[in-house]
Amino acid sequence: MPISTQALAAIQAAGAAVFSADDQLKSVAQSYANSVNTAMQANPFDLANDSLFEDWKSVARLSQALARIESELKQVYELAISLNNGAKPVGSARLRALAGPLTGPRAGAAEHPDLIQAIDATDVRVKKAPRRGKKPTVLAGNAAKLLAQLQQVLTAQDFVKLNRSRLALSGGLPKGSINAAIRKLLAEGRLLQNAAGALKLV
Repeated sequence: MPISTQALAAIQAAGAAVFSADDQLKSVAQSYANSVNTAMQANPFDLANDSLFEDWKSVARLSQALARIESELKQVYELAISLNNGAKPVGSARLRALAGPLTGPRAGAAEHPDLIQAIDATDVRVKKAPRRGKKPTVLAGNAAKLLAQLQQVLTAQDFVKLNRSRLALSGGLPKGSINAAIRKLLAEGRLLQNAAGALKLV
C-alpha cells in the first residue's frame, strides 16, 4: 500500500520544523560563544565563566541532538518514498524539502565552522585518552598537584561531582588555576568528565 501524499507532507513538515529549530539554536550557540569569548578576554580567571561555558555547551548539545533527529527524519522520508516507488533507491535530491534550504546566509553548520570547531574542541565527552604506546606526558605544576589530590578522592569506576572552589582550597591551589588544571588533565587523558561536570580517573 503506497504512502499517502498527506503522510509524506507531514514528514516533510516535521523535517522543516526540526531544521528551523536547529537553525535558531545555532544562533543562540553563536551568541553564547561570543559571550564566552568576551568574558574570557575581560577576566579569564572569573569563576562565573564556568557557568557561561557550561550553558554554551548545553545549547550546542541540543543543536547536535536536533541534527540527529533531522537525519532520522531523512531516513524515514527516504524509506516512505522508496515504498511508493517499488523500493527503488531515492537520491538525496528528493530530500531537499526535508533538509531545509541548502543555500543562503544560514544554510547550516557549514556556515559556522569556528563555532562547530570550538564546540568540538571543548565538549569533554568526546575527548579520548592518549593512544596506546604513546609516552605519557610528565605533569608539573598545578596539574600535577591536582592529579595527586584527585587520586585520593576519585576512582576509575564512578563519576563524582566535586566543588571546584573547595578542591582548590583543600589542595592549596589558586582558585583561578583550578579549571585550567582540570582542562590539562582532561586533555592529557588523565580524567574523564560527563555532561554534568562530574569527574573520574582514567
